[in-house]
Amino acid sequence: GSQPRPMDIALLHTGADRFQGTEAFFTDFVGLDASATHYLLDLGIKVIGTDAFSLDAPFGHILRTYAETKDRSVLWPAHFIGRDREFCQIERLARLGELPRPYGFTLSCLPVKIAGAGAGWARAAAIVED
Repeated sequence: GSQPRPMDIALLHTGADRFQGTEAFFTDFVGLDASATHYLLDLGIKVIGTDAFSLDAPFGHILRTYAETKDRSVLWPAHFIGRDREFCQIERLARLGELPRPYGFTLSCLPVKIAGAGAGWARAAAIVED
């Protein structure tokens, strides 16, 4: 019911967080391919969050696809697109299913800056007004 606008944050509620603490959390989730990542960035999205282990497909799926195709573009496309297009990704979000609606709230993302690192953790909190 809502069209993403530039500077919106896209949150991908895949349901993968229900597997947190199990082996399935690392293997049973959906991720973005290159076209889906580019689509969101073309809409002006600058932050993409997911409840899954990774923004990309599971490691085993990526490796099988690469072994079959030898196409290097299937190797962690969402992560590698970040080398050419500026955006932030937040992985392993919890409790997205508890948000009262899919849009119309503020997401505060407070990253921890680590010198010399390309990644770190963040405290993310949804601010929902009545």
